[in-house]
Amino acid sequence: MAVVVVVVSAVVWTIPPMRARVKAVGVVTGAAGIPFPRPWARSVEVRAIELAPGVEGDMYSGGDDAPMLLFVPGAAPKGREDTRVVRAAEALAAANRRVFVPELMLYRRTFEHEDIDLLATAMDVLAEEEPIGVLGFSYGGSFALIAGAHARVSGDISYIAVFGAYYSLEHVIQGITTGSTLLDGKPRAFETVPEARDILTSAAVRLAPETQAARLRAAIEKEDPMGLRGGTRVIYELLTNDDPARSADLLAALPERFKSTLEDFSPARHLEDLEVPVFILQSKKDAATPWTEAFLLERALPRTRLALLHHFSHVNPPGLRGWLLDGPKAWQFVSWMLEAQE
Repeated sequence: MAVVVVVVSAVVWTIPPMRARVKAVGVVTGAAGIPFPRPWARSVEVRAIELAPGVEGDMYSGGDDAPMLLFVPGAAPKGREDTRVVRAAEALAAANRRVFVPELMLYRRTFEHEDIDLLATAMDVLAEEEPIGVLGFSYGGSFALIAGAHARVSGDISYIAVFGAYYSLEHVIQGITTGSTLLDGKPRAFETVPEARDILTSAAVRLAPETQAARLRAAIEKEDPMGLRGGTRVIYELLTNDDPARSADLLAALPERFKSTLEDFSPARHLEDLEVPVFILQSKKDAATPWTEAFLLERALPRTRLALLHHFSHVNPPGLRGWLLDGPKAWQFVSWMLEAQE
């Protein structure tokens, strides 16, 4: 019997799609911190590198011959040292990948154009020898989509995979502030969490005029707009608004710099230039990104696959029961990624 198992395993390992699916089991369980035997796993070496001038990060290597993957985390305060990021990067590297996790200002919950440029540069450098894969979590996924649309090597990107990414920042703002978003012209309920509002508020305050930023933050904390004027008052009204019917008018009244930034950081404004396959993973219980954004991304891109979860909280894993129910879809998503480079 043992000989039969060995022979069958060896045959399976020679078929790329089957090999990808077997590896995906180890990646999903490894990223979740669930002990699982991985007899084919590579040993992983991690080192800090400067990929290009100003592009620093960690390289997780499963071997010099391994395909390259750019991994873009979201607005996690610990950034590339976040436990979830480290586990996922190690699990992917053990599946015979070289995984580069860049240092971004996004980790400090700020939206800066330099991050998009940095990601585009990273894509250019990593794809010099062979097509690369790109994986983005949360807001990092949206940043990756935008960078992928503008990178010079878009034809050398095997895929961009996103988990919990948004389509439009305007939709995210409405969802977080009012608890409601739209799909096909119909309101859809969205339950958020204080952390999502904190991230939104931090990013918005940085977009206010420097002379008004401190006042805006204080006004939000005190729930008192006294002393705010002009566009800063509109930003306050938008961030504290809980009426979905007012969102469109408030968004339209924002200062031009604020509106321009929303457009710059919304994949909706850039996807026409993206010509690579996109894999989407999204949870219906996402508390940071309205689940409707995944459907809008799928509709906007001609070459997409969507896997829908029902128990994850944003990109955070559920309990054991939730894992058993969501595990097959998470496995499917990872299988798509791995198969594209096997």
